[in-house]
Amino acid sequence: MESSKRTGLFWIGGALIIAALLAASLNWAVTLIPPTVETRWARKLPVFNDSECELPKDAAVALEKLRKRLLLPGDDEFSISLRIVRAREVNAFAFLGGSIYINTGLLKGAFNADEVAGVVAHEMAHVRNRDVLHSISGRLVTAILLAQIGETSGLANLFTQVANLTFTRSQEEAADRSAISRLQAAHIATQPLANFFKRLPSFGPTMLSDHPDSESRSQMAASAVVESPTPALSEDEWNALKTACAL
Repeated sequence: MESSKRTGLFWIGGALIIAALLAASLNWAVTLIPPTVETRWARKLPVFNDSECELPKDAAVALEKLRKRLLLPGDDEFSISLRIVRAREVNAFAFLGGSIYINTGLLKGAFNADEVAGVVAHEMAHVRNRDVLHSISGRLVTAILLAQIGETSGLANLFTQVANLTFTRSQEEAADRSAISRLQAAHIATQPLANFFKRLPSFGPTMLSDHPDSESRSQMAASAVVESPTPALSEDEWNALKTACAL
């Protein structure tokens, strides 16, 4: 019994030390973690079992079309996937391992598929820039190590933290620039994203926290030049997607 207790304390102490070391050299350490390892870590975390939508075929095809249109060379190693969850907030967020969760509130609040494409492109940038991992590396390592001795509450708490994660202003600005580049590469108009940025204050604090000024974001998107833009999805595809998952 005493030996088991000492072993448990050893693991807890080791986890805390590793987390502290990782946090102290975060930017350097994250660059050494392959995306495949990040994906394995993500599989250890709880997911939206109850709120994730099981899409009908036409909606799933539309979502996959949107994903493929926004991909850039080099994205393959990040295993980027799109998922829809039942949540009222007009938002989407990047998760560990390349998963991007789109709230049904975003599908309801967006005027068209091009607006959603802009938000998804922004979250893809967070994936490519490893922003989630940069933000929670120390906590992730601690939670995984503690899980090895049966203490799994940290994993559940960590998932909640990622779902509500806020990034630095510089990370958000970089994601905005990358999102516009993705839209340009996909030949999707950026004006809808500019319109969406203008409406951000009406969506509440969730979409504003730690983000750059909405007006400046809107101006940057509106000023981008896109050659021969085409809609991100057809009207039928957009209707299938936005009505596929009721709250």
